[in-house]
Amino acid sequence: MAKFSSAISYWEQCKDDILAGCDLCGSCLEVCPRYRFPASGLTDPHRDIERYHALWRTGEASGDMYELVYTCVGCAFCRDVCPMGFNVYDSYHHYSRYLAWKAGLPPRSKTELRIPHVRGNIAAVLSAMQMRPNQVRWIWDLDSGTPRREVLLFIGCITHSHPDKIFTLLDVFDRMAVDYLPLGGGPICCGGTFIVSGLYEEATRRAKDMVAKFNAYGAPTVVFWCANCLRHCQGFISQITDLAFEAVHASGYIARNLDRLHFAHPVDLKVNVHDSCIIGRSGLRDYRSIRSIFEAIPGLKVVEHAEAREKTPCCAVGKGEMNQAMRRRLYQLVASTGAGLMATVCNTCTMTMGFEDAQLPFDVTNFINVVGWALGIRHEEKLRHLAQLGNLEKALTEARECFAAHGYTDGEVRDKVGPFFT
Repeated sequence: MAKFSSAISYWEQCKDDILAGCDLCGSCLEVCPRYRFPASGLTDPHRDIERYHALWRTGEASGDMYELVYTCVGCAFCRDVCPMGFNVYDSYHHYSRYLAWKAGLPPRSKTELRIPHVRGNIAAVLSAMQMRPNQVRWIWDLDSGTPRREVLLFIGCITHSHPDKIFTLLDVFDRMAVDYLPLGGGPICCGGTFIVSGLYEEATRRAKDMVAKFNAYGAPTVVFWCANCLRHCQGFISQITDLAFEAVHASGYIARNLDRLHFAHPVDLKVNVHDSCIIGRSGLRDYRSIRSIFEAIPGLKVVEHAEAREKTPCCAVGKGEMNQAMRRRLYQLVASTGAGLMATVCNTCTMTMGFEDAQLPFDVTNFINVVGWALGIRHEEKLRHLAQLGNLEKALTEARECFAAHGYTDGEVRDKVGPFFT
């Protein structure tokens, strides 16, 4: 039975519990990676906990709260360290941002561009640069006439930035002979992108609408391609509405159906598994599935670094000095293993680090590509190629035929996704 009416009321309860029981020990912020880097401007965890509490009590956010609230990358190192057992991650990362938005302190980035199923959102434009409209292999919404299948495969919204990964995923499910329906996302959304954009009431509405449609569809299992969607589903969404289906990530579903796959193409590589925040600390806590898949692939050897699983550094999505420093720490750990490849489950990590891998001693890819290689499935990673051209105009020239077929102009593409290519 759902306990709360909205995402906000859930996070408010988390906040109230902390205010009532926190003794300001500092354990949560002392493990925060931001405090390792002088560029963050954060030096006193105890003082900053008090600043969070002041924001929660008054709802007033001053300008000096900006770096505290919006430099949180969501790594969730703080989640399990509170000696009182509080989930400080949800309150620090989500409720504090909500209050900052209400106080008129939005992030500097154009987060509204991330809202799904709106013409010109980032994922839609990036997808349009890589595939034609007639290449769509999924439906966009559910209604009473939708064919019934045993498994609903929910692709999500931002994941459309990588259509090649979606194609590989669908090919893998076809090889497993799964009775499934692929659903694109957009009209149906977990609400996560609305949280990023400060639209918390809309996030609640979207989340409840998604679950209602999934419940009505009636598939016993919903497989999520986006780990962030699944994290929200198992986290705050389960607190505000009831799920009538099993929710599982694609990596977990593939791992438990390995007997349906025949890996006839050896992959002779050393691979390091990137235990992303979403698959690990901040959400699913599944470190086994991707490793069990890789162990079944002939020729592939998994190599671990000294800070694997719950200790793995975050990709720290972003181009700031602190974000880059956090990634360098991760890259050094992976390089120490001698791996030729780092594989991640998270689509955000795939984009963040895959854009940089031309400068690294190893490649970075999504785990589904490795599964595909072992099955003889290969789709060109067009987004990485376009990004690594290092020149927006060259990317526009190569992608123009695709995005023009979707009705986008050079000017629209340049305005919406230009920062990705600079």
